[in-house]
Amino acid sequence: MSSTAAQSEIATVAETVDRLTRAGYVDWFRSEDGRLRASKSGCLHVPEAMRVDEVARFEGETDPADEAIVFALTCKEHGVKGTFTTPYGKDTPTADAETIRLLHLEAARRV
Repeated sequence: MSSTAAQSEIATVAETVDRLTRAGYVDWFRSEDGRLRASKSGCLHVPEAMRVDEVARFEGETDPADEAIVFALTCKEHGVKGTFTTPYGKDTPTADAETIRLLHLEAARRV
C-alpha cells in the first residue's frame, strides 16, 4: 500500500473507505481524548502507536467545506487495521486536528 494515494486514482471518500475495507481495514477509528478509539474492539490507541499505511485527501471542487482526509491505519502493537476519516481544513474539529498532526508526524518518521 502506498503512503499517499494519488487523487486521480480516487473518486470519493466512500469509494476510498470501501476499497480500504476490502483490503482488510475493517475497523474505523474516531478521535477521543487525544487517542483513536477503534469502534469495533473499543480499544484506545495513541496516534504514535499507529502505522500510517495510506493517506487520501479530498478537496471540495465547489465547496471548501467538502474537504476530508482518510487515513488507513494499523496498530503497531495489536495489528488492528482500520480507517480514520475527518473533515480537513478550517472545519476540522480541534481534537481531530491534533490527531491529524500526530499521524502526519508518524507518517513522516517512516520516510
